Formats: sequence, C-alpha cells, structure tokens
Amino acid sequence: MLSLTCSSKRGLLDDGLFVEEYTGIPSWVEDLARYTVVHSRTVAVLFVDTRPVDATAFNHDLLGADDPKSVFRVLG
Repeated sequence: MLSLTCSSKRGLLDDGLFVEEYTGIPSWVEDLARYTVVHSRTVAVLFVDTRPVDATAFNHDLLGADDPKSVFRVLG
C-alpha cells in the first residue's frame, strides 16, 4: 500500500492504494526520468521513476492527453 501526502489531503487515496484496484499504465521517458501513470476508475497516480509524486481524480481525457504530466502537481 502507498500513501501520498498531497493526494491524501485532497481525499483521493484515503489510507493508500491497493495495486490490484489499478489498471492502465501509460509510461514515457522525459530527459532522464521515467513517468508512469497508473489509474483506477476514480483516481490516477503519477510516478516519477519509482516514486509516487501525485494523484488526481481520474478523467478519461487523461488517457489521450498530449502531456499527461500537466494534469498533476510535479514539484521541482
């Protein structure tokens, strides 16, 4: 189970996420980082390399987005 502080504050992940509830794994490389979005029917989680950095309410428009990273809050 994972827990994301900023996402938890938005009430998206409750106490964390269970991997078996998630599908859809678009992934891409940008500069030296790998970005991966894992989503369920209700929430999408952005990972940078292997670290979860943010989650947002899932919207089907995310799947066809030219820049899915723009939907999330990525620090630094």
